[in-house]
Amino acid sequence: MIARRISQAIQRRLAADRAVALIGPRQSGKTTLAKPLPGSYFDLEQEADRLGLDLQWIDLLLDSGKERWAVGIQLTSHPGENDMNRLSRVAQTVGASRSFLVSQTRESAEGKGRAWCNLPWLIEWPEQEFAHPKR
Repeated sequence: MIARRISQAIQRRLAADRAVALIGPRQSGKTTLAKPLPGSYFDLEQEADRLGLDLQWIDLLLDSGKERWAVGIQLTSHPGENDMNRLSRVAQTVGASRSFLVSQTRESAEGKGRAWCNLPWLIEWPEQEFAHPKR
């Protein structure tokens, strides 16, 4: 893996905060950054990972603080009361409204509608830390 300066910023933030959310466009390296970190990793776009978690998975993410990562939360097109309760709890934890978290909808590979919730970006860094190197 290519060493990335943002990895150090993520690790510093994770040491200080309950949770760090990685968001970005598809194929931008979010999973590559998250997988080497200590703790558990859940890829919620993978059917096996989703099936392996019960209704209390968000409690695991929130209660374990620094040991868990959530890149996103996927809900069915008709979320139930438990889904909305979990989403409200995430919103309270990261300081955002539930409507802010539900940022877009898209079709899944199976043709089913999904609501995709991106968590707010929680990493702050000095501008020069990620400037392109001079050639």
